[in-house]
Amino acid sequence: STTDSQEAARALDVALPSGDATMAGELALFPGRAELKSLTGRLGNSTIAGTMTLDTSGLRPRLAGQIEISELDVQSFSGRAQDAGDSEPPTLAHAYRGFAAANFDPGWMARFDADVRLRVGHLADMAGDPRDIDASVRIAAGKLDASLAAVIAGARFDGNILIDSTAAPPSLRVNIAARNAPLDGLAHLVFDVPYVTGNAGRFDATLDARGSSLGELVHNLDGRVRFGGARF
Repeated sequence: STTDSQEAARALDVALPSGDATMAGELALFPGRAELKSLTGRLGNSTIAGTMTLDTSGLRPRLAGQIEISELDVQSFSGRAQDAGDSEPPTLAHAYRGFAAANFDPGWMARFDADVRLRVGHLADMAGDPRDIDASVRIAAGKLDASLAAVIAGARFDGNILIDSTAAPPSLRVNIAARNAPLDGLAHLVFDVPYVTGNAGRFDATLDARGSSLGELVHNLDGRVRFGGARF
């Protein structure tokens, strides 16, 4: 527990939001395996709970478990924050610029395998105001396969994310779809167009990209969006 999480951030050499931080759990150690059980904590306004197991007895370390987070402010971990005078919700254009400037090396996925269930109640200050996120993330031999469900821009989406870090260059594919989706939030998110109301019977988006960093993936992005059965 600390009233200044930056002390812990400096000690661990990681980025953490400023403010109070509390973490508790039971750690069990065995030959080739570590289990973190009954994990509970609070970081700023967010609560965290879950269990994690790290198995190092195989060819690659394997991480498994489940984590539940009430609210996650991704920008607070990167040190970037939305401008105080910007009261408009961010669009995909905002997200594009942010991702293009971020550091991300997909090669880390070749170092371990994982099978993790992640639930996030709310992603703060993100394009589309994502909520009720439920993702199952599997990493094996440098390939990530994640299935997810979330409410984005007021519409319920289901989809999957595929990342192959073994390809040269690494590849990314994202497929998401919504049915009977309200158009006001989607029109602002995708096209930055206000004053639209209505409903789309079908909304599908597919993104493909290749690159050795997140910036390269964003700059080499090929996106396709389809609307069907829309009433404006």
